[in-house]
Amino acid sequence: MSQTNRILTMREVADRLRCSVSTVKQHIARGRLAAINLGTANQKHYRVTESALADFLDSAPEPAAAFPRRIDPPIATTRFMRRLSS
Repeated sequence: MSQTNRILTMREVADRLRCSVSTVKQHIARGRLAAINLGTANQKHYRVTESALADFLDSAPEPAAAFPRRIDPPIATTRFMRRLSS
């Protein structure tokens, strides 16, 4: 078996992505990360190939694009300005 087709457990994928196993499961459920279900319909035991993980990482947005710059709210709202003027 070649290195790119090695099968990874959910914990191994989570460690490589530096996230939790539940986050990995969310990516699988939303169709973002391809996985193999080795369990049943009721008990899912997912495995991910290294090539599927590489495809996921290649398609992931850049961190700056994933987290847009925060826009601060206006300092004084209309309701606050009304209280000041009365």
